[in-house]
Formats: sequence, C-alpha cells, structure tokens
Amino acid sequence: MKTINKVILSGLSVFALSTSAFADNISDDVRDARSSVDALGIQLESMGVNVNTQVDTSGALTHTQKLSLYQEKHAELQGIFNSVHFSS
Repeated sequence: MKTINKVILSGLSVFALSTSAFADNISDDVRDARSSVDALGIQLESMGVNVNTQVDTSGALTHTQKLSLYQEKHAELQGIFNSVHFSS
C-alpha cells in the first residue's frame, strides 16, 4: 500500500511540475508574440508607415486568448509590411 501511495504522489508531483512548465511556456509565447508585434511596428514606422501596434487584451481571460490576439495583430501588420515592401 505504501508503494502505491508513493507512486501516486510521484505521479501527482510530475503532473504539477509539468503543468507549471506549460504555464510558463504559454506566458513566454505571449511575451514573444508581443515583442514580435512591437518589432514589426517599429520596422513599419522606419519605412514611413504609421501603424497602431496596440492590442486590447482586457477581454482575454486566458494566456491562450491573449496569444491569439497578438497573433492576429501580427498577421495584420505582416500583411501591411508585405504590401509596402513588395510594392516598391
């Protein structure tokens, strides 16, 4: 019985650690996406294009939703970049 308890506790510990690591990874992904949006905005401004890089995450309840909002903004800015870059 003690062995089973040790196995269960070990399994729960591994689960807790992996869940924490996953949360850190998604937080890192959100930070990376925000940085990418900011960098693309700076690049566009250096090309003479005035863009809004603000992303309203006030309605996002999870990191995944925030990540999605930043990815959408990045895609929008990437489209602007492509049209400006390839039109010249």
